[in-house]
Amino acid sequence: MKSNMNTNPLVSIVPGCNYGMKIIYDAQIFLNQKAGGISRYHYELFKGMRRLGHDARIAGLFVKNKYLLSDSLYGKSFIYDPTTSFAAFNKWILKKKLRKTNRNVIFRPTNAYNYLYPEILNVKNKVFTIHDMIIEKQNITASVDKSLL
Repeated sequence: MKSNMNTNPLVSIVPGCNYGMKIIYDAQIFLNQKAGGISRYHYELFKGMRRLGHDARIAGLFVKNKYLLSDSLYGKSFIYDPTTSFAAFNKWILKKKLRKTNRNVIFRPTNAYNYLYPEILNVKNKVFTIHDMIIEKQNITASVDKSLL
C-alpha cells in the first residue's frame, strides 16, 4: 500500500502537515519587473519550494515576467500583461486568497513596501525580504542621459 506522506525532510517544519509548507507568493514583482534581480530571486525561491514538495502558489494571474512566462511548468498559468493594467485584479486575487488562509499558511510578499492593508497585516506567518537596490540604482544612474538632468 502506497503512503500519501511526502518523504521530504523539511515537512517537519510545519507541525501536523504531511505535505510540506503552504506558501502564498504575491504576483507584484512578477507584474512590475520583466526581468531583474528581485523577480529572479523570488522566481527561484518559488520554483525551489515546489521542487522540494511544498505547496507554493502565486496569487495572481497577470504578469510580465519572462522567468514565469517562459517556465515550461508554470508559464501557462499566467497571462502576459505588458502594461500592468491588471494590478488591481491581482491584488483582489491575493486578498481573496489571504482571507481563506489558515494559520499554517506562510505569506511571502515579493515586495515588502506596499503591504500595509489589513488583509496582509492580519496574516500570522509572513516572510519579508528587504532587498539592497544600490547596484540597480547605480546601473540606472549610469544609463541616464546626462543632458536630461
